[in-house]
Amino acid sequence: FTSLPVLFSFTFDRDMPDAVSVETPELYQAGPKRAFLNRRVFGSWVLSAAWHGSVCWLLPIFSLSGSLSSDGKVVGFWLASQTSFTLAVETVTLKLLAHTMGYDLVTLGAPIFFLLLYFIVVFSLSSFLDGIQPELTSIMPEIFSSTACMVCLAVVPLIAVAPDVATLAVLQTWYPSELDKRRRSLFGG
Repeated sequence: FTSLPVLFSFTFDRDMPDAVSVETPELYQAGPKRAFLNRRVFGSWVLSAAWHGSVCWLLPIFSLSGSLSSDGKVVGFWLASQTSFTLAVETVTLKLLAHTMGYDLVTLGAPIFFLLLYFIVVFSLSSFLDGIQPELTSIMPEIFSSTACMVCLAVVPLIAVAPDVATLAVLQTWYPSELDKRRRSLFGG
């Protein structure tokens, strides 16, 4: 649910019209110069992943542990765990959307489609997991009936990707690449 949207989005993502790319190949000099994949960039992505994972795990586990289901059972750990996994899927989707260059039906539609597909599959699976993992039986309906879980699902991904969006804004505003500058001159913004 997180790899297929990346394949669709980055396969169909277009940063420049073909004619501009052919006329100005120097826009892509940052690639061979390793500006986008080096130790510093790799390290920042690892730290970002650690931040995302920590936020997606710690906030639900501390805010939802000991929660009661609608029938009075304590389901805190399993509720928090499934909420945490769902938050990770949402966070990856939001980060993908933040890093997409050009938005169109495919680059916006694919991540949203696969996120919706995730919810459909998990809802379906949680209805018959009793023999495999009884604690997860009907966990998704419990998540969607819990106000605390719904607040987590709405707020935590925004907290998780806020540093990424801020970093992208700073880099594109104060340290733009030649490609960023050309995109701004062609498309505004």
